[in-house]
Amino acid sequence: MTTREPIRGIAAAPGVAVGRAHVLSPGGAVLPQRRVEDVEREVYRLRSAIDASRAELEEIRDRAGPGEAGATFRTILDAHLTMHRDELLVDGAERAIREQRINAEWALRSVIDDVRMRLLAADVPYFRERAGDVESVGDRILRGLTGRASQIPRAPGGILVASDLGPGDAAELGARRSRASCSSAAADQPTPRSSRARSASRRSSARPAR
Repeated sequence: MTTREPIRGIAAAPGVAVGRAHVLSPGGAVLPQRRVEDVEREVYRLRSAIDASRAELEEIRDRAGPGEAGATFRTILDAHLTMHRDELLVDGAERAIREQRINAEWALRSVIDDVRMRLLAADVPYFRERAGDVESVGDRILRGLTGRASQIPRAPGGILVASDLGPGDAAELGARRSRASCSSAAADQPTPRSSRARSASRRSSARPAR
């Protein structure tokens, strides 16, 4: 027997959206950790993933919609693009590969965690707030390294359900013309559409849309 359970939340924008739910899997993939002989190959893999991530973000930025929300997204994504050249992140990962002789995923994940913890420990609120940006940028690069595709549905008209959305994913969601999104985390970025889901109904037999 199929049951329905309402999930109540706080609306980030007025309106009601009805559509098929696309559920994003929480958490990331288990990253490989191994010692390597060919460090230059790992550095090449890292640089290629960074380049691919930059190209993906630039495409999403260029598709950001008009108006204030689109301009805000472009500003955030420009900051994320700048992070792809950040010495602490990029040079730190390359240095970890060369000095510790570890694979690119392991090196990048270690550096992301280190930079994120430094930012969270900062006295200035602005730097603490950037910890989430580092995580978002790092996860996008890691997705390229591990071959994980974006989970944002390509078909328009659905409702995205996720534990959290980074600015890049939120902008991509708007570019794909999804109807709304639900998140268990407080949103610190503008909504990509004019409405978010006020509440969602989930079926006990429901599966993420493919």
